Amino acid sequence: MFFRRNKESRPSPYSRLKEAEKLSDLNKEEFKTYAREYLQSEKWKIRNVGVKLVGMLTFKEMIPELIKMLTDRTPAKFLNRLLGGDFVQVGFIRRNCIRSLVTLKESNKAVREALYKALDDPYWEVRAEAVNAVTKLFSKENQSDIEKKLIELLCDKKFEVVLLTVESLGSITGDRGVLKHLRKLYFHPNQKVRQMLVKTLHNLFARGIIPDKKELTNELNQIFIPGSMQNF
Repeated sequence: MFFRRNKESRPSPYSRLKEAEKLSDLNKEEFKTYAREYLQSEKWKIRNVGVKLVGMLTFKEMIPELIKMLTDRTPAKFLNRLLGGDFVQVGFIRRNCIRSLVTLKESNKAVREALYKALDDPYWEVRAEAVNAVTKLFSKENQSDIEKKLIELLCDKKFEVVLLTVESLGSITGDRGVLKHLRKLYFHPNQKVRQMLVKTLHNLFARGIIPDKKELTNELNQIFIPGSMQNF
């Protein structure tokens, strides 16, 4: 009887990712090679592992690759589009590119432009992550263009995007004119959005955008809040 010799197989990208998550006794140069290799894979799931490794192991020199993948609008193959796909760099990859950029804490011009573009991404999770990213990376600078884009996102079809946008505006805006846009959401059908409005108004008051307690109370009283939520 003949037995086939078991050859030592190369660890998969997924096992490499699990190894990296332990963050112990890693050869970062070796993993840098893996990350570069995975980013070039034809399989999106492997590219996705590469994106995660770049953020997890802080390979800042690969930021240009993340930006390229995030902004790439090469259409997916026809069959993939029939199944709901949009671009070669699938939504999960674009979302995780943003997460890695936030982890890397890079806020240069190229990152800013890529995130601004991502605020219009067709996949809602990418838009949501972009809102979170611009809030964390660019909240301390003049960003009237981003703020204008965030106001547009208050009308997003996905409540998750609206929720994060309301929270973001409460943290970054210096313009009390934002109140007229927030008021349009006071009767929003989603309770979580209305709860976030309450938190955001308190934040605007704490930051001096809403100047006095009387005005804050007046705004809060206009939000539809069921009795059980009055003390939120």
